[in-house]
Amino acid sequence: MPLFRLEPDIANTFAEKPEIAMGVQIGRIKGTSTPVPIFDAQVALLLDDKAKEQIENLLRQDWMMGLAPSSAKQGEDFQQWSNDLDSVAVEPLPLDESLTALQSIFGPFEDAVPTTKGGIPVPTPPFVIRLPIGDQTGADDVYYRYERFPTSRRVNQSKRTIKPETYAVPSSELEFMPTGFSAVARCALPKPLPACWRWEIKPTAKTYFRVGAVVPLFGQSGGGVEVYFPKSVDNRGPIADPVVLPRF
Repeated sequence: MPLFRLEPDIANTFAEKPEIAMGVQIGRIKGTSTPVPIFDAQVALLLDDKAKEQIENLLRQDWMMGLAPSSAKQGEDFQQWSNDLDSVAVEPLPLDESLTALQSIFGPFEDAVPTTKGGIPVPTPPFVIRLPIGDQTGADDVYYRYERFPTSRRVNQSKRTIKPETYAVPSSELEFMPTGFSAVARCALPKPLPACWRWEIKPTAKTYFRVGAVVPLFGQSGGGVEVYFPKSVDNRGPIADPVVLPRF
């Protein structure tokens, strides 16, 4: 089966590592050279000939369709679905290796700025292009993070914090990302899973972040604005349960 769950210790390890894009990391199956995308530090995806069928079945789950009666029930149903998956032992790749592996999995970066290495054009890593400006949050700023599953390993409600090296978008993007697949398109995220769970983040004032425009990647349009918090974020007050968006 192409979808695999991460055991808690492995998931916790990925939750402490930087993201390449919102909810996206790259791991390597232990004992092999095979790279796999990791979504929201919880599920690994091996793109094989069975992937389409399994993903279509996933999209028909009640919790994915927003039909569960409560956030708690969504989380329980997701956990049951996840527990039924086979587990896989993966390890995080360093960021530079992750960028190269990302291209091999999803194709070349469409926004590559040509540079050369030994006379051969190579792409500039996307975060160099996408996040050129550093800034600080204001006292009333609000940001949003879109994830693919009901439970988050980067947003900690009990501690009111967000893990370091995490992506989000400013509140100005809200009207342009009303569904899970529109978030994938506007943030130029790798397919194929919609990002239907939207977390509201209210960083304390003067939290440092980087910001830039989302350029086209992975056959997605991009066009949005995204931010990246390199250090842990303290939230102003409690963090609400995520809003559940329609898939499309």
